[in-house]
Amino acid sequence: LNSVLASQLSTPNCLSDLFLQRGLHAWLWALAMEAQRMPCPDRIIDMVGFAYGVGCCGGFGLTFARGLRDHPAGHRFSGAMAAAQARAPHLGHTFALWSGLFHTFECAVSQRHLDPDGARSSVDAAVCGFLTAGVLSIR
Repeated sequence: LNSVLASQLSTPNCLSDLFLQRGLHAWLWALAMEAQRMPCPDRIIDMVGFAYGVGCCGGFGLTFARGLRDHPAGHRFSGAMAAAQARAPHLGHTFALWSGLFHTFECAVSQRHLDPDGARSSVDAAVCGFLTAGVLSIR
């Protein structure tokens, strides 16, 4: 009975169990592996949404920290909060735009492989990054 309970506790049933048992790194790795298994059109939409969330959270944190430094004494917290709330959605949008273009090019480039969902290389990633940077610099 104890060995059955120990095996059930050591095997995570979902992503939240994985986060609680093995930490953030294992949880992020599992999210990345889950995204790799999705077919191309769904993966693009999923990664754009994920990138928007990451861009908003990261943009909020960085803008808030910069606002704490730049605003005058007595208005540091309120000024930093207002700046972060105003700037975070824009940074999330920018990050999602980059991610959407990158993953669109990734799906297009991966079609040259026999198994488009399985084969990826660093050359493919470099080509996708080059194409994304080119399109964004034209914009």
